[in-house]
Amino acid sequence: ILALLSMAFLRQLPKAAGSFAALSAALAFHKDGTAAAASPPVTELKYWNGRGLMDTPRMMLVLAGKSFQDVRIGEGEGYTPMDRLGDLGANLGRVPICETSLGSIGQSSAINYYVATQCGLMGDSPFEAAKILEMCAHIKELSDAYRSLVPYGSEPTAAALDKFFDLNEARDSTGRADMTKRSSRFLRWYLGRIEALIPGDGYLVGGKTSLADVMLFDLIANDLSPESAPALSADKR
Repeated sequence: ILALLSMAFLRQLPKAAGSFAALSAALAFHKDGTAAAASPPVTELKYWNGRGLMDTPRMMLVLAGKSFQDVRIGEGEGYTPMDRLGDLGANLGRVPICETSLGSIGQSSAINYYVATQCGLMGDSPFEAAKILEMCAHIKELSDAYRSLVPYGSEPTAAALDKFFDLNEARDSTGRADMTKRSSRFLRWYLGRIEALIPGDGYLVGGKTSLADVMLFDLIANDLSPESAPALSADKR
């Protein structure tokens, strides 16, 4: 799904495609879970041994050259059992959790905001920060549209993929949204609308990499090659 999304992205969001090359190069070494060590640890991330809700903050820390403890739940060397994670109260007893010198942060949107701010990826003004959060909300809606057809943990069917990628009933990429086509808003509609918002300088907001760019990259292009993950099916890579 991610490889297909990446191709669709390059076709339908050409104004932002330039930032993906830089992100891909900067994050190439991150695939093995290694974090940059240019500065002392500033945070600890606690999550399952997977990408999921934690790879956006992981990637931001890598891009900023921040060292961090990537705590992954599991048994055996290199993993931490759930009962040794400590207090998870900030996320109602769940993960993800971001530990900081000031305390714990729960919920992925709050973690993304905190890490992006610490990494200089929230723009140069309150207005740019708001526009970045606006774009993140659009990207989250695109992800939710996919999950409405392919619930988390399920195998995508050919019919669901055809509907998500190819349904083109909602064609209003500018102007007031056509509410009669609300149930037909999938990839083509969201990418068309997002493309109309992009300034054309290769980035989503503010002329440089931000949380929004990383979040879109994570959704669309953060995939694994068959060689690096041969045990995973294509939709899970």
